[in-house]
Amino acid sequence: MPPDAWIGVRKELVLLFFLCGALLIEAGRLITGRQFLGLRGYESGRLSAYAWGSLGLAVGLLFFPGEIVIVTFWGMAWIDPLCAHMRKKRGDPWVPFVAYVALAAFLSLLVVPTALYSTSPWSPEVIAVFAPLAAIVALAAERPNLKHVDDDFLMHVLPMVVLAVLSMALGVDGR
Repeated sequence: MPPDAWIGVRKELVLLFFLCGALLIEAGRLITGRQFLGLRGYESGRLSAYAWGSLGLAVGLLFFPGEIVIVTFWGMAWIDPLCAHMRKKRGDPWVPFVAYVALAAFLSLLVVPTALYSTSPWSPEVIAVFAPLAAIVALAAERPNLKHVDDDFLMHVLPMVVLAVLSMALGVDGR
């Protein structure tokens, strides 16, 4: 999201507009009992993964630096399906961890510096160093099958919270 007002409207309002749109679609789906293509069976009577993911993204964009949001959102979006695939194949449980760390390091060192978030105190190096911790938190959040909160929210928000708290505790300003 651009750092300033977009088309004369504050970015927070644009974000909330799109979030409300997604949640209204979700409410309509739940009220009418319709199934959308791509939803899993257990999502028929509860908020879907896309609604939870939208909520997590909105929380991130409203309260956390963009560098963290980019890394944790991509981590959730790419690593969650990889975890499901690895469970089905009974594959190596280290693969999602290594993939998350590699993705976070790649994003923080190569992609994020070119993004619009140049005013944040987070440096790409700090995010790359914190990536293994973010991976551990995200994968721990993905593991339990909770009924009332989807892992697409937790895999995104919990690493952001942990990274923000850790940076404050260590006095890391990233620059």
